[in-house]
Amino acid sequence: ETLWGTAAENSDGAAGNKDEDDSTIPTLEDEVWIDEPNAYATIDASNETIAKAAQLVVGRSASSNALESVQLDLLEDASLDIAGAMYVGQFTDSDGTVYASKGSQISIGGTLFVGLDGSGVDEDGEKTGGRGLLILADDAKLVTAGLDIAASGGSKILMDDDVTIEIVNDTEETN
Repeated sequence: ETLWGTAAENSDGAAGNKDEDDSTIPTLEDEVWIDEPNAYATIDASNETIAKAAQLVVGRSASSNALESVQLDLLEDASLDIAGAMYVGQFTDSDGTVYASKGSQISIGGTLFVGLDGSGVDEDGEKTGGRGLLILADDAKLVTAGLDIAASGGSKILMDDDVTIEIVNDTEETN
């Protein structure tokens, strides 16, 4: 199903599947969690709009680590704009996958965390999180203010030769 066009806010603030007659679409003020076992969502470019959210989490809890998976696909030429942070495999025992197709672009105003919860380190000095996989196909583009990938646990970014990853820093240095 197409998430941006078929999502609604649950009582806990998380986006989930909506009823047929509900037309709520996430905006830059909404946090979106994709976490149910065997959840699959897509973003397409058919209506020439950009999917937006304040924060996006793909695979937030251990429920995303059932025998099925949690996956978000950006179809060809689709765009995703996240104002804050984006998490792929956020908390311990979670799994999340994001696939960006040809011509798609992911823009993140904060940090992209792949297999990390973004909270720093645990009492043993280890970064904590789940397992995240970001696949950038063909000439997909990732623009983010920061990038943090778990060093262990199988989290990774896979990309084709023509992919662009741009780390931007909007702060100006003063002398």
